[in-house]
Amino acid sequence: MRCFLNRGAVPGLLVAGILVGPSGLGLVDNVGEIGDFAEFGVVLLLFVIAIELKPSRLWLMRRLLFGLGTLQACCGIRIILPAKRLRMMLKGVLRGVSNMYRYPVFA
Repeated sequence: MRCFLNRGAVPGLLVAGILVGPSGLGLVDNVGEIGDFAEFGVVLLLFVIAIELKPSRLWLMRRLLFGLGTLQACCGIRIILPAKRLRMMLKGVLRGVSNMYRYPVFA
């Protein structure tokens, strides 16, 4: 039992949200009415995660985090946008970057 209770605040908040929500005990029926309150809870949860994260640990995980973060962003963009629109946007970005080096705006 001690191993289970010694987890920290983040897993406890997640388990409490699952238990209280409509999929758990059903204490909250109308999810639409408490949407703003739930968004505030997510902000607080992210704040707690940021407080518990040590900068030294984040620095050690930088390659994994930035690599997987970039992969997640690319996959998300690929799923949302059709291929033709994605190619057009990529061409626009590449043209903009190439023109930026030919004609520097902030020189």
